[in-house]
Amino acid sequence: MFIAQSATSFPASSREQLYVSASRARRELTLYTSDKAELRRAVMRSDPRPAAIELVDEDRHARQLRRRAHLRRLAILTAAKAMITQTPRGRTGERGVAR
Repeated sequence: MFIAQSATSFPASSREQLYVSASRARRELTLYTSDKAELRRAVMRSDPRPAAIELVDEDRHARQLRRRAHLRRLAILTAAKAMITQTPRGRTGERGVAR
């Protein structure tokens, strides 16, 4: 198997990317590059990408947070409405009319 990585592709290079490329080889691997020292520096960087399941879990977590926030707002609005409708006698109600 041959891998060719020129200096123009080094910004996209990482330890994980090189591992995936190299692990495809079955018997033999030959790596071609325009700058050996720079390639070494590029693959010393780690750039882990999340797995699909991690993205799904993040999406589920975000939905749960939005739902909790919605339920909190609903509870506050319900409590406020209950307070308005339970005005003691002699005081003004919602529209400033004595009850």
